[in-house]
Amino acid sequence: MVIEGFKDNPYPYIKKSDATVLTSLSEGFSLALVESAVLNTPIISTDVGIARELIEKYQCGTLIDYDENMLADTLLKYMLKIDNNLEKKSFDLSDEFDVKMELT
Repeated sequence: MVIEGFKDNPYPYIKKSDATVLTSLSEGFSLALVESAVLNTPIISTDVGIARELIEKYQCGTLIDYDENMLADTLLKYMLKIDNNLEKKSFDLSDEFDVKMELT
């Protein structure tokens, strides 16, 4: 795992990532999660904001409880690719999100 810090253009880093993780207790509309899904990067998130809708509708990640053990287990599964269902896939969000609009 590498923590890169601030980047002017985060999209190449998001695209190369095993997953995007959001562990908030409260969140509005998370553009970071939409960007991740548009870039075909799976989401690991607590049940906040748009997370449940994205994950369930597009099968683009894993919804977790706000629990450090569950987070650790889920991260390990993604990093080690223990489950074939966790492999990176293409998530078609084109019916709701315009890639050019979301990523500019």
